[in-house]
Amino acid sequence: MRLNPNLITRTVKKNSLRITDTAKELGIHRSTVYRWIKRSRALQRGKLVLISKGLRRLSTKPKTVHYKISGFEAGELIKIRERKHIGARKLIYVSNTSASWRTIHRLFKRKNLISK
Repeated sequence: MRLNPNLITRTVKKNSLRITDTAKELGIHRSTVYRWIKRSRALQRGKLVLISKGLRRLSTKPKTVHYKISGFEAGELIKIRERKHIGARKLIYVSNTSASWRTIHRLFKRKNLISK
């Protein structure tokens, strides 16, 4: 269950910073409440306060993007593989591709061109 971070900080303020009560009320784990408190801390006039505006969740999308080989490029790599009988690591030096050897190896594996 995903809760709005602003709701968590407002509930913490309402419960006078009692973390266990807040977690039970919202039906979430205490560590989640502590995490959002940590993100929402700010100093105002020398006092520690919780800010509930402007809090956002961190992105959950993948941080790395795997290189995709185009259909034309895949066809060319397969032709070279069948002609010269070389593996993915050596094929990098023979072809003009910017893909890694692991990407080429996965392509060959998908096309059943690897005997192992």
